[in-house]
Amino acid sequence: MHSIYDHLRNGDWEAAHKIARDLHTKEGSYWHGILHRAEPDPFNAKYWFAKVGPHPIHAQLVEQARKLGYAAGNTWDHDRFVDFYDPQNPIAQAVHHLECRLLNNRGQ
Repeated sequence: MHSIYDHLRNGDWEAAHKIARDLHTKEGSYWHGILHRAEPDPFNAKYWFAKVGPHPIHAQLVEQARKLGYAAGNTWDHDRFVDFYDPQNPIAQAVHHLECRLLNNRGQ
């Protein structure tokens, strides 16, 4: 079975969205937020990220995002990154893929 991240990387947003929609977990909400951020649909992204709250990947995400050039602050702020996100921005894309890899490594 392909992961949400596999589908997202392959440009199959619909398949990724279907899996995220069917996951009634914190990770499902997280993926849902990522998908809507990538659309871009910042309003829906922020809605889904609000359901996530603090997440175990955030400490590592903050540390590694800083190394990529994103001023992440002391804790991960979903809304701030949604506002920063631009698919044409190489730092935003690098952090986006980092976040996806970290979440994917935790499993769906």
